[in-house]
Amino acid sequence: ALARHRRAFAVVVLLAIIALGTGTIVRNRAWATEESLWKDAALKGPTNERALLNYGSIELAEGNYPVAQDVLSRAETLNPHYPLLEVSLGILEGQLQHPAAAEDHFRHALNMRPNDVDTHFYYADWLVRDGRAPAAIPELQIAMRINRSRTEPRSLLMKLSAASGDIATVRRLALEALSYDGTDAEAKAVLAGSIPGTRFRNYEECF
Repeated sequence: ALARHRRAFAVVVLLAIIALGTGTIVRNRAWATEESLWKDAALKGPTNERALLNYGSIELAEGNYPVAQDVLSRAETLNPHYPLLEVSLGILEGQLQHPAAAEDHFRHALNMRPNDVDTHFYYADWLVRDGRAPAAIPELQIAMRINRSRTEPRSLLMKLSAASGDIATVRRLALEALSYDGTDAEAKAVLAGSIPGTRFRNYEECF
């Protein structure tokens, strides 16, 4: 058949190459960044709550709050009992200066997943931003009991302990951090006398 229709076969092959090449270019554009990938997934799967959550979370991280709010709200309509989505909505409402709504979302997430490190950490992080640092400390302690090897809760608790003047706890947390990661620069700086999260070596210098 190829011997009899070589030209027709060549045309078919050429058209296939063009079609596949065009398809590859289009997919490469969609997969170029994490944002474009999940935007494409959300557009093609408007009822895919995971795709909507991921796309909305990326827009939230980029500071595109109107887009994030639209996308995450659509995801919540599909599934109002999605803990990770509730955490993202809590962060968003916090950024929008809606403290009551933020608290509701974080509380809802905690009720659904009381043993989730990320939920306790992000709730604590928001409490600090909302000016309620003392209330954040128990949440961070719970997060550390769930998973002591996680860096983020320990790092924030170290800063809050330093701010409250509890230097013994700061040093204990720094030593614990080094037991998990001997290269932890922040922990080394703290044990050398620095204030966590700053370049200063004492409170007078910081002030």
